[in-house]
Amino acid sequence: MIRRAWKRRRRGAVLQLGCVVLAVSVFPVYAQDLFSEQEQRQIKAQAHAMAAEDLYGAGQLEQAIEQWREALRLDPGFVSARHDLGLALWQRGQLDDAIAELREVVRLDPKQATAHADLGDALRQKGDLDGALAAYRAAVALVPHSPQLQSNLGYLLARRGDLDGAIAAWREAIRLDPKYPPAYANLG
Repeated sequence: MIRRAWKRRRRGAVLQLGCVVLAVSVFPVYAQDLFSEQEQRQIKAQAHAMAAEDLYGAGQLEQAIEQWREALRLDPGFVSARHDLGLALWQRGQLDDAIAELREVVRLDPKQATAHADLGDALRQKGDLDGALAAYRAAVALVPHSPQLQSNLGYLLARRGDLDGAIAAWREAIRLDPKYPPAYANLG
C-alpha cells in the first residue's frame, strides 16, 4: 500500500516536472521569463535523473548511467544524481570511477552519511582499509545512533587489527539496538 501511494505521488511529481520540462524545452521564449537559465538546466537535470531511476528500475543499467551523466552535465552539483551514478558504476564493475563519484558526493555534501558509508564500502572492496575506516568514522559521526554503521565500523576495525575498537563499536551497536543480529555475530 505504501509503495502504491509512493508511486502515485511520484507519478504526480513526474507529471508536474514533465510539464515544466515541456515548457522549458518547447516554449523557451516563455520559459526564459519564468525561469533563469540555471533553473532551466536544473529542471532538465531533474528530468534526466528521474528517467535514470526508471531505467535503472527496469534493469537498463547502461541507459540509466547515460541519463545520470546527462543530468550531471546539466547540473554538476546535483548530489543525488552523482550518488546514484556512483552506485551504478560500482554495480557495473567500474570501482575506481564509482569511488571518484562517491568522493565528489562527500565533497559536495559532507553531511550525507549514506554517501560516506557507501564510499567506505567501495574503498573496503578496493582494499583501502584506511580510507574505508575514515569514511565510516565520518558516517558514524553524522549518525551515531545507527547500529548498522557502528557494526560496520567494528568490522573494519577488526580487519585493521584494532580488536578493542571493534568490540567497542559492536557493543555500541548492541546498546543502540539490542535485537541487531550482525553485532552479536561479530562480537561472538
